[in-house]
Amino acid sequence: MNKDSNLVFRVIFESREQYRLMDENLNIYSATITGSMRFSSQELPAVGDWVYGSHQSGDWVLIQKIAERKSILGRADPSRPKQQILATNVDILFIVTSANHDLNLNRLERYIIMAQAGGVRPVIIINKIELAENPQDILDQVATRFSSIDVFGMSFYENWNLEQLQNYAIPGTTVAFVGSSGVGKSSLTNYLLGAEQAAVGDIRQSDSRGRHTTTHRELHIASNGAVVIDTPGLRSVGLSEEASLDEAFADIAQLEQNCKFSDCQHQTEPGCAIIEALDSAELEVDRWNSFLKLQKEIAFETRKVDKSLASAQKKKWAKLTQSVREKTRTRR
Repeated sequence: MNKDSNLVFRVIFESREQYRLMDENLNIYSATITGSMRFSSQELPAVGDWVYGSHQSGDWVLIQKIAERKSILGRADPSRPKQQILATNVDILFIVTSANHDLNLNRLERYIIMAQAGGVRPVIIINKIELAENPQDILDQVATRFSSIDVFGMSFYENWNLEQLQNYAIPGTTVAFVGSSGVGKSSLTNYLLGAEQAAVGDIRQSDSRGRHTTTHRELHIASNGAVVIDTPGLRSVGLSEEASLDEAFADIAQLEQNCKFSDCQHQTEPGCAIIEALDSAELEVDRWNSFLKLQKEIAFETRKVDKSLASAQKKKWAKLTQSVREKTRTRR
């Protein structure tokens, strides 16, 4: 390494292995990675990373090492053997949806699991709450489904409840926004920054679908010293092998502990707390189906890494799927 290779920077922009870095004095540098990093199996730098590098000619920096990450936001990508890293070293994840066709509880669930798997605290924002006929009904529905997560209704255009964001984006904290296109992530980012730094678009009235205004992940510094990461709209949220359902489905985790047998498969075993909860409607069939679907997805990602699990997992899910179908037919 060069004599100044221990200089520390933070990655504020990444696109096609081209980077922009910021030093402790808020100076900005263009950067690239070493050849050994590019052709090795190690992770490449992501927005939010702290990296070690050395100054090259002009304002260029050569990135030579990534510092240990305290948190990772990542999703599974069918085209990649490993998860796609969206951002790192994030403290708070604002999961943004809007009070229209975009509101989808199962998708919110995926974002929450993704955040918790990466060591990030999720907060749900129901933006454009003015679009809802009964805003409180929506907020109650989301809060009931995700009772352990903070949920807020907001309106950027009516300047309603935005100050709640500032309770999380405090000096020294890194926050990030995720959600579909057009839900208002960039507008909320600009509110925290106090300036128009993130591109802002709108949604089509015909189908409530958003236009892509943010095309890359980028890190900004708010006037109070908080760090804010804006991200492009995500069409899908695949769960990686690192994901765990224990927090998002704590009720099911508790029921499983009450099963008579520790290795209960929740099919025909006597004393199965899951079967009893389904029969009594204490546990909704839809929620159990959602749990199984997500668990199966995580198992698939795990098999991509550990091929030896493939055969056993395939047989397990075939039996569980048959059991769920029988339960569903009984309900109908």
